[in-house]
Amino acid sequence: MVAPAPIDPWQRRRRRAAAIVVGAGVLGLALWVGHGDPEAQPPAVQAKEGGGFDALRLAGPDVAVAEGPAEALSAVAAEAGEEIEACGGGWVRVDGDEKRVAADIDALILAKRDQVGRVTLAAMRASADERVRAAALYYQSRLAFFSTQSDVGDCKGADCARKLEAQLLLPEAHRDDLARLAQSSTDPIVYGWAVAACRSARGSPTCQLLSAAQWARLDPENAVAWLALADEARARRDAQAVDDAMFHVASARSYDHAEAKLSAVILDHAPADEASLLGVAEMAARGYYFLAADTALISPPPVPYCRAKDLDDSNRRETCERIANLAAERSTSYWGQYTGRVIGKALGWPSERLKRLEDERRAYAALRVDRSGEPKEMLSCGRARAEVELIRNVADHGEVETARKAIVAMGRPVHERAEDAQRGPAVPSASPSMEAAASSVAAEATQASAVAR
Repeated sequence: MVAPAPIDPWQRRRRRAAAIVVGAGVLGLALWVGHGDPEAQPPAVQAKEGGGFDALRLAGPDVAVAEGPAEALSAVAAEAGEEIEACGGGWVRVDGDEKRVAADIDALILAKRDQVGRVTLAAMRASADERVRAAALYYQSRLAFFSTQSDVGDCKGADCARKLEAQLLLPEAHRDDLARLAQSSTDPIVYGWAVAACRSARGSPTCQLLSAAQWARLDPENAVAWLALADEARARRDAQAVDDAMFHVASARSYDHAEAKLSAVILDHAPADEASLLGVAEMAARGYYFLAADTALISPPPVPYCRAKDLDDSNRRETCERIANLAAERSTSYWGQYTGRVIGKALGWPSERLKRLEDERRAYAALRVDRSGEPKEMLSCGRARAEVELIRNVADHGEVETARKAIVAMGRPVHERAEDAQRGPAVPSASPSMEAAASSVAAEATQASAVAR
């Protein structure tokens, strides 16, 4: 068997500009890139080069997505001979060859991440705290899994499927150690991480001992765990079990994917000196997006359950009304909130309420869709520090509340920020490394899960 060639997500982004549509067999939800009626089609999911997290998680078809930093490199191509110092040390020469400059930036950032990772993961593995040890195992498991995936842009046909199938059957020590840890754990976060890591481990006997049912028992008030149970029931075509799981989704008090909690643990154990800052930001960003992709796949949104054509049944309609209210008003994530809006439209919610939710979504997009950045900015301590602060805020407050606070701080009404998103990105924020990780993880997780299904 020939192992799939390692692929770095930054290199993929600059090699290939492609939209990736995640189908119903992966998320349990048909997702299209294009215009249409949200009553009939859920939010578009687009993982474009430079698109990253916002395109993956919330962008509708009419939200503009800027090009990535590769284009920005051409703007400095004339600055022949200039050297840029990276945060914490290291130099990149800007000599007009944008591909070489991009490769040098990649290499420098990844080297800093790996250096920080060795220290940080050692500290986490030595912790007496079960969740901290679990975070280290999850991060190492996903880093190993995603780094050995085929390049999905170049991988086609039966040969591609065989390679991905083989990857799902490979043993992975960190993943199996995490699964063993979760079996005796009463921490729903630890258990959820293990379920997430095991989604790509069909050949692991240890992973087969985990279940969404146990996760839901440990976290009965969180809709996300019940969505995972509903997805298991749907896979085995057990309609009654799907109904029961969706009843619990509707009865939940929270809709929390908690993607940033892993990265918050990483940040708590990473070196705090400026020399490590660029690597710390990159490591935290990777952890964030590994978990975001995994969680979206194991706990797919309930939109197919609440299609307009199925809402004549009064019991189904009542369940979906409660799910939509929970997702739209209490979800901590953009994705969850937009899911609520899509279901709300199918239910016939008032246009004023739908517009308010849509304006909020567009306002969030305007805050975070800019992917431009010159090399000097990409390697700056200021940008790395902003990434770390963003992840900590999301870990503490969730994506939605973090964005709301940012909008309030800008002193502009939500509808004006929504109009910014209509016109296109204007406000720089998330770093290229975070965006690149998002595109890579989304693509790789999509392909691997398609095989697993």
